[in-house]
Amino acid sequence: MSETLGVLILSYGSPERPEDVEPYYTHILGGRKPRPELLQELQERYAAIPHRPSLARLTESLARKVEAELQKAVRRPLRAYVGMKHWHPFIADTVARMGADGIARAVAIVLSPQYSTVHTGSYFDAVREANQKLSRPIDFAFVPTWHLHPRFQEALARRVQAALDRFPPEERPAGPGVFTAPNPPARVLDPGGPYPRLLF
Repeated sequence: MSETLGVLILSYGSPERPEDVEPYYTHILGGRKPRPELLQELQERYAAIPHRPSLARLTESLARKVEAELQKAVRRPLRAYVGMKHWHPFIADTVARMGADGIARAVAIVLSPQYSTVHTGSYFDAVREANQKLSRPIDFAFVPTWHLHPRFQEALARRVQAALDRFPPEERPAGPGVFTAPNPPARVLDPGGPYPRLLF
């Protein structure tokens, strides 16, 4: 029987309920609780978000779809896992579970398509750190970037076209579009890192 391959899908994490907001931000802040006034602001922001499935649930749903598609493509046992940087299931817990499940080889991919040493690299560092604690470490391959993959670009183009199609033809913008991307503060960008170049 073929060994089971692992796919580790990595994401930031998000609170699932209002009472999760404080421990979630405490984890982001490295164990320091947010100041009361900041916590109140964060709870108000969370309350203003329309009720939708949490990031963890959406990522888990994505993992099941990825698992099904890849099993058809590679025709061998494969299992997809989810690891979150700042919420459950935490990356370290997921890597430990993969080890307990007997996964010997796996691919890790972050849901952010562009690479940044500080951002994407920190996910991979967390995987490596957890992996070193296993009695039989997993042979991980890391996907650093996937923003130029044709199917990703096609999906973006379809989404933009669908958004434009919601306008009546006479109201549809005629000129070029202006697209923006997340712009982390300079203090968290790695000097000389690839992130700004990968956006264009």
